[in-house]
Amino acid sequence: MTSGILRRISRTIAAQTKYDQLGVPFLRYLLVFGLFTVAGSLSGSYFGVFLLRATGSNMALMKYNLLLACVQPFVMLMAVSVLRHGSVNLCLRVGLMLHTLSYIVLAFIDGSSTQMVYLVSVISSSGNAFFYTAYTPQILGYTTDDNRDTAYGAIGLFSTVVSLVLPLLTGFFISAFGDLTGYKVLFILSSLILVGGVGASYRLMPLPNQTGVRKSQLRVTAKRFFRNKALMQSMGVTMLDSIRTSGSGYFTTLLIFELLQKEAVMGMLTAVTAVLSMAVNVAYGRFVTAKNRGRGMLVGSVGALLSVCIVCLYRTATGYVVYSLLGCLVGVFMGNPVITGYMSVVQHDPVLAQNGGEVHALREFFYASGRVLGLLPVFFLPDPAQAAPLMMVLLSALQIPASLMTIALQKKQQATLAQ
Repeated sequence: MTSGILRRISRTIAAQTKYDQLGVPFLRYLLVFGLFTVAGSLSGSYFGVFLLRATGSNMALMKYNLLLACVQPFVMLMAVSVLRHGSVNLCLRVGLMLHTLSYIVLAFIDGSSTQMVYLVSVISSSGNAFFYTAYTPQILGYTTDDNRDTAYGAIGLFSTVVSLVLPLLTGFFISAFGDLTGYKVLFILSSLILVGGVGASYRLMPLPNQTGVRKSQLRVTAKRFFRNKALMQSMGVTMLDSIRTSGSGYFTTLLIFELLQKEAVMGMLTAVTAVLSMAVNVAYGRFVTAKNRGRGMLVGSVGALLSVCIVCLYRTATGYVVYSLLGCLVGVFMGNPVITGYMSVVQHDPVLAQNGGEVHALREFFYASGRVLGLLPVFFLPDPAQAAPLMMVLLSALQIPASLMTIALQKKQQATLAQ
């Protein structure tokens, strides 16, 4: 019955798109990923503001993000063992259950506690480690290089559709309470949705390329990883992108807290940008392929830089709204090629493709290093909130060299395949 429903959904969304290339195995994964996204949309959209309200300190937010980045790569090495001795799907379930635990902790522990910030950081980071260790083998297993950009467009569209109304409703919901009670109710709801995600994960198809591999291939994979010049170039792109996303995410939260003030206003803006994102994800899935993802990334990077220049020049609520609207139009084109380009490199190396869990664990050290570097300037800024717009401009500029590196990498791959 579930398969029949998924097939009907697939035929519906495939009209006038390239989504008909995606089969039931991917759609089942999309359902699990969508539930994960819904849980995050309920609570994660306002989590930075929650920490600022609960602790009264922007340093608590910074420490949360910093610890989140530092813990994840090391836990990923543990997650690889679960992936090998158990299964990819088991690794995914552990990640979902750890996230469930983090929301339960948030719901029942005093939000102003510094210890709470550290505890939730460690649990959430561990949940991300297990979830995203399974992510690479699953995406590689359920897609091909030819339809992977289409699949990412579908992921973005699905996530946008299911979370379109939620931030708007939750924004009003939180504002209606006037204290932290609304947040805690949402944390409980998020945990229940993640339990549903665990149940849905039992419908995922097993991945043949992981069957029978019971021993971690970390040493063999590491040698291949660091000798692959294309992969090292991709890691450079990954670091530049993670510096930008980490730093910009932190400074954007400070601007939201300063300029918008009310969660209800944030919710309405999120709903509007979600509508625009739906159209952008459809366009991305339809037009971006392995042959032009680098050029799309460059266009998106230039657009993102222009959008942050606006909020730098007009530090008002209106300026932030314009920045958000423009940013959502180019964000998909800027961010998706980072991961699809990396996966393309992995897929064309048989050893790396076979050991996707280990590869992604090693990649996470590069990604985490970028996240830490993106937060380091906060330690040296006397007033991070005041410096936020200028810092966002500088961070966004990093995506332009990352785009040029992606284009160069793409040309090398095409030349190699032509031979």
